[in-house]
Amino acid sequence: MKSIKINHSLQKILFLFVAMLSTCFLKAQKTDSIKSAVYALNKIQPKKGKTSTSRQIFRGNTLDLAYFEMHTTMLEPGQAPHPAHTHGDTEEVIIVKQGMVKLTINGHRTTIGPSSVAVIMPGDEHGIENDGNENATYYIVKMKSQDKTNRERAEKAGGSFIVNWDTVAVKKTDKGQHRDIFDRPTSQFARFDVHATTLNAGQVSHAPHTHRSEEMLVMIKGNVQMNIDNKFYKATTGDVIFLNSEIPHALNNTGNTACEYFAFQWKN
Repeated sequence: MKSIKINHSLQKILFLFVAMLSTCFLKAQKTDSIKSAVYALNKIQPKKGKTSTSRQIFRGNTLDLAYFEMHTTMLEPGQAPHPAHTHGDTEEVIIVKQGMVKLTINGHRTTIGPSSVAVIMPGDEHGIENDGNENATYYIVKMKSQDKTNRERAEKAGGSFIVNWDTVAVKKTDKGQHRDIFDRPTSQFARFDVHATTLNAGQVSHAPHTHRSEEMLVMIKGNVQMNIDNKFYKATTGDVIFLNSEIPHALNNTGNTACEYFAFQWKN
């Protein structure tokens, strides 16, 4: 009888150990869903609709994000991709690439142009349409933290908001220019920080380095070489770069003119 009890105990321990390994393995798969890489916009197959064309850049999970999606939409003049709507538990970031778009958030309408950014909190009704005479293109980013959505924190910070590129202060640096787009808490993050860098020709953003925060870069203009874990990749206007937590990285402006890019970082 004693040996049977020992065997049953060993079986239970082995079962728990295997279950723990399986959980760790599945978690590792989940957090590795979106890879550190340059996502070249012109290499993504467009999906054409009646009045718009979209490109799916990525969709998946990361260490800090339970859901992370990014795509572009090109709208014809006067058109909207869909009626105004809400999201239950995700934040949406809109980055205008070209053209003029009209954003409606909870009934308030604002027209913004290239490089302007909007952040929309869960539950806020919003819609977008092309408010110009030419095609308009914008990025849509949907983000849900691994942590619980905190609407109270978002409301205290001011809720949904729009940053018009033309109103952002420009600070000169020894390598070009810097713009602080926003740095604030939201429903998904204790801190959501976005800035834009203008880097002069031949300059390197900084020495290869790492940080705990995940990071996303959006190329506004120019040609660069991206160092990701000591491997080098080309990136150009419109491309998106994603960097996982603690991945070594640096950016080198390889063009003949200044380049410009957004840098997004978040902290749960």
